[in-house]
Amino acid sequence: MRSWIAAAAVALACGSFVAKGAEPADTEKLLVGNWSCVDGACPDEEIAFAIEDGERSYSSWLHHRPSVIGSTWKLDGKRVTVTREGSVSYDWRIVKLDAKRLVLREVEGADELLLKRIVEKKKTPPKK
Repeated sequence: MRSWIAAAAVALACGSFVAKGAEPADTEKLLVGNWSCVDGACPDEEIAFAIEDGERSYSSWLHHRPSVIGSTWKLDGKRVTVTREGSVSYDWRIVKLDAKRLVLREVEGADELLLKRIVEKKKTPPKK
């Protein structure tokens, strides 16, 4: 029992990553959003996983211009597959995922990419 508590404390200290056996809906909620490349084999500077009207879309930007549009993604456990026109563009496994960080590894390779969540700053209305 104590070893479980110690392991949980270490996990919390290192960040809240997707736990073994995490619900797919929880993983999906954490994955959806805009991400900025920090390090590694990133396809572009920024990527986004979105769900609009039940459709999963994937987009990316390079130098603040659209790079990939019209792609879709699916989540199967910890595997994220991005496709465009029926062809697989990216096939990643989620290594770590929390509200601020995402680490993906190519399924058929060892390359990893580290991304941080892009947090949109809320605009405050001007004072009168």
